[in-house]
Amino acid sequence: MPFKSNSFDLVWNAGVIEHFYPGQQLKCMTEMLRVCKSGGLVITLNPYAKAFIYRWAKSIAQKNGRWSAGYEKPLRTLKPIAKRINNSQFVKEFSRGFLFQLYFLKYLFNFPPLIRSYSLLNELINKTLMFFNNFSGYLLVTVLRRK
Repeated sequence: MPFKSNSFDLVWNAGVIEHFYPGQQLKCMTEMLRVCKSGGLVITLNPYAKAFIYRWAKSIAQKNGRWSAGYEKPLRTLKPIAKRINNSQFVKEFSRGFLFQLYFLKYLFNFPPLIRSYSLLNELINKTLMFFNNFSGYLLVTVLRRK
């Protein structure tokens, strides 16, 4: 990344790491920690491998040629990668966003007006029942601290 080492108190990304293979993920995490200040945090948000609704909808989209995100492997954990980085301390890892998974059910439809209608319904469900996003779901959240 085009930043000096020790530049930021917080470095985060959402929906990036899962598009890289494990060796590349290590390089990405190492680079994020490099630009993070000592004591600062690195937070990643990625699709969670145990998000069953998301994985099912994604598999349907891939079979029907409607998955546009390219290579993506949902993650079970980033702990092993974090342990390989000398200047990192694993803080915590958890999953959130149960209802966020429902967004991907739009891939079950192939009729644009139906997709738009479903997207609006999904947004309403997520806003109305937001509390359920506190439960394990679509996102794996990983938090590291730079030593």
